[in-house]
Amino acid sequence: MYYQNLMNIKESLSNEGNYSSIGKILENLDMWLASLSFQRLMRINPYQFALEYNHNERDVLRIFAEGERKNLFEVKYEVRNDDNDYIGTISEEEYRKLVVHGNPIILYSRYTDRNEEFFSHNIEIWFSLKMKPTKVPETILSTKKEIAPPVCGDDDNAKLWLGLAER
Repeated sequence: MYYQNLMNIKESLSNEGNYSSIGKILENLDMWLASLSFQRLMRINPYQFALEYNHNERDVLRIFAEGERKNLFEVKYEVRNDDNDYIGTISEEEYRKLVVHGNPIILYSRYTDRNEEFFSHNIEIWFSLKMKPTKVPETILSTKKEIAPPVCGDDDNAKLWLGLAER
């Protein structure tokens, strides 16, 4: 394995119930992370991994949530306007208030030069890798792939993410 710390996730999730396939998902995740460029490791989309390896998105989100709890991943909540322009980032607390209570977030937009309301559909959830590989692959095979949308605040899995990310 390139990212040996991923095995800490296996131990945690295996104790929670029927996660017999968790080992295979983690092996695939290890290979996938090793194939990503440094820039892509700063902006990881768990749905892209699920798409490329044909894994269940909910299982993949559980792995990323556990990895975030174990300080292997860092979560970033990016706000984008309806034209998909980057506005900024918000905290997990602000994200929770938005999704749970439905209260919009008021942020300054340099595109309109005023404060605007942003809603759950304007939030994208990304991860960055905090762990270092124990070894680096000699060659990386990469092919052109279909692009998956990121986890979003209005996604069916948004409330699942909140539950998984509970501390």
